[in-house]
Amino acid sequence: MMKKMLKTGLLFLLVGFVLAGIGVANGGLQTVVWGDGQPQVRTATTKKTTSKVSAFHSIQADITDGDVIVRPGNDYQVTINGLPRKDFSIQVRQGKLTITQPITHDQYFSMRVFDFERGHQVVITVPHNTKLQSVSLAAKDGDITLSEQTMTDLAIDSSDGDVTLTTAVVSGTTTIKALDGDVTVNDNQLQKTGLTSRDGDVVLRQVTLTGGTIDLSDGDFTAHDSIFNKTVRVSNSDGDNTVTGADQQKGYTVHSADDDNSLFGKHQEDGGTLTHNADAADHLYLNSSDGDNSVR
Repeated sequence: MMKKMLKTGLLFLLVGFVLAGIGVANGGLQTVVWGDGQPQVRTATTKKTTSKVSAFHSIQADITDGDVIVRPGNDYQVTINGLPRKDFSIQVRQGKLTITQPITHDQYFSMRVFDFERGHQVVITVPHNTKLQSVSLAAKDGDITLSEQTMTDLAIDSSDGDVTLTTAVVSGTTTIKALDGDVTVNDNQLQKTGLTSRDGDVVLRQVTLTGGTIDLSDGDFTAHDSIFNKTVRVSNSDGDNTVTGADQQKGYTVHSADDDNSLFGKHQEDGGTLTHNADAADHLYLNSSDGDNSVR
């Protein structure tokens, strides 16, 4: 009797997989959200909308669902890709652009188990050669990308997505928080940086970093052809720290609790500390609780 029931159950399971496959093949994957007290299939009523806005010198964007992109262009404008324009509040007051998704708990209960939509984006265009004062970007479920911008202060908060900065100049304070995703910084000049990565890698390429701290909980830190001015400290709980193309005129201290250290040809196994140019005014400190350190 038990074997017969098991065979019957497996047969129903097989039929279910076949029917699911047929549904997928016919476009059956839809985004399910919670609205008006019941589950609903969300359809994107507007695939792309572009709104020109008044001139601004500061940006504050807090996005629940989608990527946030800041890029150069010819006009001050905001483009929404893949989501209805009505889901967003976009306004400029006293030179500050504010973008939010004012979706209530009842309207959007996060029943996105079957969310197979891709390409949700909020694109902020800033005219070329504009110097911004403050930029604050937050994304709960999406990537954050900023390119070719000059600003005084930068704050980025990413809950679930990658962070990419390319050709950015920050003269004031830089704060980056990434909970689950990689952080990639290309050809940037950053000051007084506080970067925290809980679960993801941090990669710097041709970056000038003047003072700051970088803390990783679970991921590798890599810096290629980058310049570290003043005091920069990198602390890694679980991952390797690697610096290539390092300037030997500057100071370096590497410490590992129980793994390998390599510093300009000097090697050390099973933990310890190595130092190069200890009295240099510009000094990079690499510390790893569980991982290797390498500077070359």
